[in-house]
Amino acid sequence: MNRHSIGFPGTGISGDEVISKLKSLKMNDTPWRNGRMFGYVYHPGDRESKVIEQAYHMFCNENALNLSLFSSLRQLENETVAMVADRCTPERIMQAT
Repeated sequence: MNRHSIGFPGTGISGDEVISKLKSLKMNDTPWRNGRMFGYVYHPGDRESKVIEQAYHMFCNENALNLSLFSSLRQLENETVAMVADRCTPERIMQAT
């Protein structure tokens, strides 16, 4: 394995440069959106992806580790846990097998 030292730069770089570097890194990624790939990727569709992106942008800067500051995240977490718990009842597990 080729290991080289990566450290923090002495000065920051522009947002445009960050995006340019990320796009460059992404160029060789597998084109998974065409649906012809078996793997750990799920593309729900363009319409659904837009909703997911909007929801992500609404909450991406909130810190879910401190739910006392973000009651919306507490509610979303509680609802998610309740939905998963509902799917994990013995009856549902037996239906899935």
